[in-house]
Amino acid sequence: MKKALAILLVMILAIYVVPMAFAATVASGTVENITWKLDNDGTLTISGTGEMPYLGDQADYPWYRYHNYVETVKFEEGITSVASYAFRIDYDYLETIIFSSTINKILVSTFSGCNALKTVTIPGSIKELSLSAFSGCENLETVILQEGIEQIGPQAFAACPKLKSIVIPLSVKQVWQHAFVDCVALRDITILNKECVLIDDEINIKWNESIPIQTTIHGYIGSTAEAYAKRYNRTFVAIEETSASSNDYLGGLKTFFDSIIKMLKPMLDNLMNTLKQLFANTTTQPTDTTTQPADGTAESTSLFANLLPLLTKAFSGI
Repeated sequence: MKKALAILLVMILAIYVVPMAFAATVASGTVENITWKLDNDGTLTISGTGEMPYLGDQADYPWYRYHNYVETVKFEEGITSVASYAFRIDYDYLETIIFSSTINKILVSTFSGCNALKTVTIPGSIKELSLSAFSGCENLETVILQEGIEQIGPQAFAACPKLKSIVIPLSVKQVWQHAFVDCVALRDITILNKECVLIDDEINIKWNESIPIQTTIHGYIGSTAEAYAKRYNRTFVAIEETSASSNDYLGGLKTFFDSIIKMLKPMLDNLMNTLKQLFANTTTQPTDTTTQPADGTAESTSLFANLLPLLTKAFSGI
């Protein structure tokens, strides 16, 4: 059993961990309180402490010159905001955004016009999505807003023509004007906060409201969502109060998975210690540069040769 577990972990490491060990940095730099690096797998990592500095338009950020190579943007713990225009337009290959738990706001037009984005998950640590944060993302189909978000800014998801449905979590207090304007495929929006303020454009109220005319609004009886639907002649579907029990079910699942993670933590700690020992041994061994392939094949072969027995030893006490 232990040996089978070690073999399984070797396979996982072969797919995910080991390639990362040999990822090369294409470019890097420092801007005020942050550092950035672009690896050859297309991952742009932003690290540091505090808010990202605002530098101006997208071309003023130092990583812009590599915009055609960026496929993933990853924010590490410590970054507290994403600067305005930092990844706006031109990032035609950006498919994945990984937010850290320390980010609390996404500023103006940060990811607008990122046309390769299909799915984005906004963690609950982010309290505010500012003006046009994800506007004009032509292929954005799925937006997952996690509990904790409080503000959805003006035009935050405007002109996202493939967005079909969205759930506004209970924590959201305000949805600003034109947040979903020109989302021509948006058929359903669910608003879980009974008192969520749906802000109108009082000047151009007949031109465009916050929610497109074809969109069915799902909400509670007596809620601001229902009042909005009546005011603008939208289709309204009431959410059953008993559906709250599903939240209890999800809460139970979370507790269950939390207990599993807690149980596996000692195993993961052993694994990390083993990996540290393995890489330390690998880097201290002398290499013959005249015979070792340039792609690091010899090093990775040596790594795998030692990995299985070390992992088996690491799990011997479990």
